[in-house]
Amino acid sequence: MTDGEDLRALIWWRQVTAGTGVYAAHVPISSWIGAAGPESQADTIAEHYWDIYTRRDGAEHPYPAA
Repeated sequence: MTDGEDLRALIWWRQVTAGTGVYAAHVPISSWIGAAGPESQADTIAEHYWDIYTRRDGAEHPYPAA
């Protein structure tokens, strides 16, 4: 699949599961986890995931760690 197809599939999945309590999102991380500054640390990335989970808005949430 291409990136565009992946995103369309994710959006479709979100539509299919709407109202069921299931939340699907894509979080591309542009860094090796733990290899750069504080933004690349697992705990910091986990905070980003938690924020996405609690807000439950949008299908794609890039995480541009340095």
